[in-house]
Amino acid sequence: LEGYFTNGLTFGEIDLKTINGFKDYLLNTNSVRSDKMKLSQNTALSYFNKVKASLKQAFKDGFLQQDINGRIEPIKAEETRREFLTNEELQRLLHTQCNDEVLKRASLFSALTGLRFSDIVKLKGSEVNKDSLGCYLTYTQQKTKSVENHYISEQAYNLLGDFDKDDTQVFKGLKYSAYSNKHLAQWIGASGITKNITFHNFRHT
Repeated sequence: LEGYFTNGLTFGEIDLKTINGFKDYLLNTNSVRSDKMKLSQNTALSYFNKVKASLKQAFKDGFLQQDINGRIEPIKAEETRREFLTNEELQRLLHTQCNDEVLKRASLFSALTGLRFSDIVKLKGSEVNKDSLGCYLTYTQQKTKSVENHYISEQAYNLLGDFDKDDTQVFKGLKYSAYSNKHLAQWIGASGITKNITFHNFRHT
């Protein structure tokens, strides 16, 4: 809470009123990116969940005498509209030149498989397998840490390009940066698509 809501608190000063006051502050304060925009409800939710987790641990470790976390109403998640691409828009992207060919293949691969950027960027050649049913990936999901066996289509397999069957990166040179985001925006704009599309929107397609 220090620096945003108060000048610092001891554990003895933390009570239900103080934490609910901080929740109200998050729901009404402006974004750090712009003093003209309110902090989004889902960002406030993310911040407040970290506070709740800290309170839960503090009670467990004996720093708090009351389980304040258990008595606080959480911030509700706000429904968000997720942009996605139609089949026709994907076809347009397929036939539109991109200044970063690896980024183009990875984006289309995400649309065909539903994989996150974090899983695509770390995909290794040794994790690409084939059996009598077709091609599948065996990898540890970055977000959940669970091991997945994920079958992919022949179209998706062809987007992998030439790769070494070892522990090196399949999409060689792929990385998240302002440089790659610029190429993504230029590629989408050149295709005539006016939707606000980020890499993450490909997996929702």
